[in-house]
Amino acid sequence: MKLERFQGYILSLLVLLLPIFWLPLFFEAWEFPKLGLLFLLSLAGFGLTLAKEISAKTLRVFWPFDALVTGFVLIFCFSALFSNDRLVSLFGFYGRFSDGLIALISLALAYFSISRYSQNKKLLKLLLISALLACAPVFWSLNLAAPSFEALAMFLVPLVFVSLGQDKKIFRFFSFVFLAFILLIDYTPSWLVLVFVSGAYLIFLLVKSLQKQDKFLSLSLVLIFILALMGLVLLMPNLLNLAKEVTLDHQFSFQLAKQSLSSKPILGSGPGTFSYAFSKFRPIQFNQSSFWQLRFDRPVSYLVELAVSCGLLGLIGFLLIVGFGLKAAFSKPLFFSFLAGFLVLTVYYQNIVLGFVFWLMLSLIATDNSVVKEVSLERILKSRNLNLVFLGFVSLLTVTVVLMTFKIYSGDYFYNRGFQSQTSSVKVSWLEKAVSVNPFFAQYQVMLSRALLNQAIAESNTLDIFQLVTRSVQAANASTKTAPAWVASWETLAGTYQEILGLVTGAENWSITALNKAAELEPSNPLLYFKLGKVYFSQNNFDQAKDNFTLVQLLKPDLIEPKIFLSLIVEKQIGSEAALNSFSHLQNIYPLNPDITFQLGRIYFNQGQTNEAIVSFQQALKLNPQHLDSLYSLALAFEKQGNKAEAMVQIKKALELAPQNQILLKKLGDLNKD
Repeated sequence: MKLERFQGYILSLLVLLLPIFWLPLFFEAWEFPKLGLLFLLSLAGFGLTLAKEISAKTLRVFWPFDALVTGFVLIFCFSALFSNDRLVSLFGFYGRFSDGLIALISLALAYFSISRYSQNKKLLKLLLISALLACAPVFWSLNLAAPSFEALAMFLVPLVFVSLGQDKKIFRFFSFVFLAFILLIDYTPSWLVLVFVSGAYLIFLLVKSLQKQDKFLSLSLVLIFILALMGLVLLMPNLLNLAKEVTLDHQFSFQLAKQSLSSKPILGSGPGTFSYAFSKFRPIQFNQSSFWQLRFDRPVSYLVELAVSCGLLGLIGFLLIVGFGLKAAFSKPLFFSFLAGFLVLTVYYQNIVLGFVFWLMLSLIATDNSVVKEVSLERILKSRNLNLVFLGFVSLLTVTVVLMTFKIYSGDYFYNRGFQSQTSSVKVSWLEKAVSVNPFFAQYQVMLSRALLNQAIAESNTLDIFQLVTRSVQAANASTKTAPAWVASWETLAGTYQEILGLVTGAENWSITALNKAAELEPSNPLLYFKLGKVYFSQNNFDQAKDNFTLVQLLKPDLIEPKIFLSLIVEKQIGSEAALNSFSHLQNIYPLNPDITFQLGRIYFNQGQTNEAIVSFQQALKLNPQHLDSLYSLALAFEKQGNKAEAMVQIKKALELAPQNQILLKKLGDLNKD
């Protein structure tokens, strides 16, 4: 009985705390702490459950759900083994964590523990209370359940039906509170699920019995159905001015899943690697969207993510769990809650809380609808040596898990301190601690590399600059080894090399190698080819530069910068007259672009047409009064005309924008001497 009581305490804590567990001590204040809580309490709960079974000398197997869950976990394990990035598949993609193997194992352990807890129905009431507590801070624009308010709405959708299935009226009225918060958030997929499930529930009640209907339930469902329809049709006011989440749309999500499945159909690219698949298969049409510069680490649907990360085996394994769960719960109140939980994952991605709600309901279904098979443990328990080995293994595993958990969470605490630090040296110090404690997250190494580079840029001592740049390159290189398939690692390494052009021999070639690797991982990203073109241009390798800038135009025709560089290449390869025609043509197309107008003025100036140059520079400054190149060039043009007073005026304006610029300071000194 003591084991049962302790098991109840652990599981109650898990259900009550998980939706509201939010710790700003860490950089990722939602999913990262929740994963730690889920893992530790699920492990503790499973340990107590196992101890209880051992004390009873009987191991219970809930058929078929135990087999389905175990099979699903094994598919995840095999997918992680052959993953594009095993570390990411183990821990989950940084910032999410719910998509990794550790998260799934934690959810599976919670399933095994809750399904074998005799009073598990009480856990639903605790979940409703916790959800209510999670909603309260919304009025202060804070959401404890998940990083986005849309995720909170999706969390509340299945709980609307859970609360309607409770015996006590107070809990049944929770459904209206949850509905009110869903209304405030006004997220279309949440209305879709509510319309479908409430409509199906009403039809079920009508078919089942018109005489024995629960009037409160029927009226509640009618109200939910009407409000959900209104939410779909009408534009609800954003009364609390809540931030909106940016998600990958359905079209691109399914397109990526199709291409990823054609590449790795059986086991997918590995848990947590959707971001890698997005980079690899991102369609060219995505470059025309408003969010073309973003890299999405999640699709719009958990089912799509399963197809990408764990292939057809993972998707089929999950759908089998859902199918058996719906069949077992059919005609029971939990059926519609479970259906809503599944549909939420169909139209939205999974986070820690959404995953836990689904697996909690699956546990309750398994408890009441399984064929329980008992396996005797008496023969095993008689072996003293075997028991000692098992006890030693469990003790060693527990100590290892606790130490690793402490290291990983200490690392994220250090990372958060570094990220928030304003002083560059302090930032670097904290980030170096994060990397030393937890070398598994490439994100830490990338941020350390950038921090070291920023510190080097602000440094004046040549020796210190060289040492900081060297450490920055080392950190960026380490990130490419930790996450060789992550585009951001190679992009950071290339950027580091680009900052030291001229300081280190061969930096241009190293930058080209890193950018080519990044482009190999993300072949449809125009910015990578634009950066490559700029490096080739700096090497006077104009043919290669032209090829890359031309490719940028094919991938994203509305980008202006590559067109400017192509005109500059015309100037280098053909001459200033041809470049003048090219820039004039560009100015006709983009009359409001100050860079194009400046380039026209520069060519006029180089040709000795000073008056035309001054007109162009002044026009560029009308378009952008802070265009530093135009201010400096205008000063040179006035100086060339002998109007040094006006030249000094332009230099002083430029120095207001860049007071430490040595070229401007020297020019001001020269003008003062004259």
